Amino acid sequence: MSLTITAFSSLVTIGKTIIDTIKSAKDLFTNDKSQSSVDAEAHLDNLTKSFAVYQQRVELLADQLFQCETLSRFIPTWLLHHDKFNYISTTPTKDELGMLDIELRRFIADSIQDHFSSAFFRTSYNKLPEIELMITNFRDRINELDRDLSAIPQGHLQMLEISWNTTLKADLFRLRRDAGEIERKANEVFEKVVNELREVASLGN
Repeated sequence: MSLTITAFSSLVTIGKTIIDTIKSAKDLFTNDKSQSSVDAEAHLDNLTKSFAVYQQRVELLADQLFQCETLSRFIPTWLLHHDKFNYISTTPTKDELGMLDIELRRFIADSIQDHFSSAFFRTSYNKLPEIELMITNFRDRINELDRDLSAIPQGHLQMLEISWNTTLKADLFRLRRDAGEIERKANEVFEKVVNELREVASLGN
């Protein structure tokens, strides 16, 4: 992460240097109306336009880094919490059913409304179109699971056992699979952004 920050800082420094140089250079031609000065100013204007494109790219990279880092930070922890349900068979014991009745409801609520909601529901991934679609599908799936679970009265373990065996366990497995795919894609994009930062930052050395 520190290398990424260093690379990004170098990229920003290059941008600031460019715009300061352009401003200083244009000041030199303010009172000079010769053809060469006009040509020089036109060239500097072109540089300014190129810099604007550069700045837009910097902003995009910054947004992509933030969005990827959010997923890379939250999903591993979410998967650890998911583990407690992953090894319960389709024929859970009474103790396991009691745990599911409490802990599964809490886990889904944390994912939608509480701790994990900042990553899954309250962060925009508009700079990562492919991941944004994956997140949308994940949200739909977990909301559907929440509706199915909410239809089971708390404490009604027999009904919960039937639902766990027929739908809930499979839905929870697919949710875990989706989260893993999102994490892999976020890490892949993160690496690409870091490599671009390193490449561009090296131009200032």
